[in-house]
Amino acid sequence: MILEELKSKGITDLEKVADYLSRNNNGFYYLPDNLSKLVANLAQKNKPESCLNLNSNLGEILSNCGAIKNIIGIDINSQNVELANYLNPNLQFKNLDPLSYTSESNFDSVICSTNCMEAPSVQQ
Repeated sequence: MILEELKSKGITDLEKVADYLSRNNNGFYYLPDNLSKLVANLAQKNKPESCLNLNSNLGEILSNCGAIKNIIGIDINSQNVELANYLNPNLQFKNLDPLSYTSESNFDSVICSTNCMEAPSVQQ
């Protein structure tokens, strides 16, 4: 499992994890630091008290939202959630389908991003 590999190598930093995953071609998508900071700044612009991140991936955006008190990240990929919780133990991530997520809470800020990965080629 990937998490055990990272722990055994002492890798706990998001950028080092992204580098490790990309070098080992594990099919993970990582939002670059400059983009995650940009989106986090936009999400915090009106000083929200709560934020929901649909498709939170590895927690790249939410890890930069330190000014927001109540943060929840949702991702359908269980490995992403496991890694996000490992990298960001002070944040809350849930393994749920963002398209069917419901909450009784209201959020001041909602972030939704998609993974822009190249589709596999189909041979005829």
